[in-house]
Amino acid sequence: MISQYNFTVASTDGTPVFSSQAYRLYAWLLSSLSPSHADALHAQGEHPISQFLRYDPSAKTTVWSVSLLNEMAHDLFAPILDTAETVSLHHGTILLQTKTHSAVKDAHDLILESRRRDVSRTTILFHSPASFKQAKRYVIFPQERLIVQSLINQWNRFVPEYPLDDPDAFQMLADGLRISDYALRSTGFRLKETVIPGFTGRLTIRSLLSPPLAELWSTLLSWAEYSGIGIKTTLGMGGVSIDTQQQDAAGG
Repeated sequence: MISQYNFTVASTDGTPVFSSQAYRLYAWLLSSLSPSHADALHAQGEHPISQFLRYDPSAKTTVWSVSLLNEMAHDLFAPILDTAETVSLHHGTILLQTKTHSAVKDAHDLILESRRRDVSRTTILFHSPASFKQAKRYVIFPQERLIVQSLINQWNRFVPEYPLDDPDAFQMLADGLRISDYALRSTGFRLKETVIPGFTGRLTIRSLLSPPLAELWSTLLSWAEYSGIGIKTTLGMGGVSIDTQQQDAAGG
């Protein structure tokens, strides 16, 4: 079960709502849980939620996107998100204004929808700071292998009914992708007293994949808009949207 909420947000005093405040919004979500629900979430270990803040320049608004990645996440967080109108934080109050909620779908729906997507050339827009970790060091430039690995790891955590567990296929998938263009800038994501190095912007990936692997890549791209890419997506990092040339499979 997968769905996404999008809220237009604003502070009551008119100050900007920055991407790093997503961490505080997530802390508010946790504080809104009942003790029994908080214990259930803690027992699971991995938190089945991804969320981030992004600025929409065309509408001149800030949007809070919250993705619920499995049934537990819906049971715990959907009642809170369905009814909340304000968020009280230490530094002020955030108004949750216009709300949209995507149709709830399961992984099978996501796989079927992905077959209609042409992924020969894909642009990934990184709206909130993204980063990877390799050999205990932050990696602040995206690589094809790191993107694929991040998406597969997230998928296997939260979609166990459709496991992706063929390392040879993953290697062929990464080998068949090429970053062909990018416009990125380095930035940091403030998390309490720490600033995590990362990047925002866009990159374009060209696919040289066989049809079966192209379908897998398409599914992972659809998943990316819910799961995010990279580290700490639960706390507000790695929020993305995907831009591909849509093509109806029936039309060739």
